[in-house]
Amino acid sequence: MLQAVRKWFDGVDEAAVSWHRQNILTPDIWKLEQSQFQNIFIPDDMMMGNINNHLIADAAREGTKPTHPACFTLEQFTMFEKDLGEHSFPIPMPKDYEPSGYFRVRPRPAKIKGQLYTIFSQRIKKLDIHRQNGVQFQRIRTLIHLPHRQVKFSKERPLPEISREYFRSVEAWMYVGIPSYWDDMIGDLLQIRECDQYSLDNPKIWLENYYKFE
Repeated sequence: MLQAVRKWFDGVDEAAVSWHRQNILTPDIWKLEQSQFQNIFIPDDMMMGNINNHLIADAAREGTKPTHPACFTLEQFTMFEKDLGEHSFPIPMPKDYEPSGYFRVRPRPAKIKGQLYTIFSQRIKKLDIHRQNGVQFQRIRTLIHLPHRQVKFSKERPLPEISREYFRSVEAWMYVGIPSYWDDMIGDLLQIRECDQYSLDNPKIWLENYYKFE
């Protein structure tokens, strides 16, 4: 009887260790799985058309397409690029991050353009591994700005009627670089440089310069 009880407890310990190993980068998986889907903002190599889109596309609620193809963070960040050729990826950093390396012109915070995906909660584990959540990046909650226009068709008009632009905001997960991990490499032009900033041909009140990874 005693041996049976001991064997049962040993089995419980092994199961606990196995669970911990599988979820060490996603310690909040128990909470995520209370919902079927999660919103996640993707501004990097996992965007539609980029090399690592396969990590997310087959888990999207809308099939292989993003929920919104061109959206922006409401919060500002600084963003850098790890140059690895076709495997390059951007590193968003907190707005208040101050690089210790030399910059002739200090990086200026801006919003980031990317894509919004709605994916099955379980897939977050694979993304956390890809981004080394808690080691290289921190998965945070942030507000994402979704611009929209309504298009109306009618028999009376030969051309569709397009409304003025309006928007809504949703909360989503986003991977932000951990300064203590990346700081020694940022500013070294052979390793990590600041991403380019862009501006619209017709500037908007809510959007000036923004980062975009290409």
